[in-house]
Amino acid sequence: MKYYHIARCDDVIIYFGQVHLIVNDFENEIFSKLPSNTSNYCGKSMKEFIEKYGFDFYQKIDPNIFTPAKVHAYFVKNDKYSTYGDISNEYIRYSI
Repeated sequence: MKYYHIARCDDVIIYFGQVHLIVNDFENEIFSKLPSNTSNYCGKSMKEFIEKYGFDFYQKIDPNIFTPAKVHAYFVKNDKYSTYGDISNEYIRYSI
């Protein structure tokens, strides 16, 4: 399929992407669910989803897979810094 470059871009965000947030208040429940490794689809390449569902896969799979691998959050109100998720080096073979 000629659109695998799109799958590779998604895989980079899902398995290697990081985001740094500064927020006013702490809500651990929200942030603990944010990284892509909380999705049931984590561990698969977007290439697999495109092959299975075509380009309609965005409506057919768990939307939580479209989040970064690692989230760093600084909570201003209580001066707390937390990290959620992790970089997934083992999944690079799926994207190459």
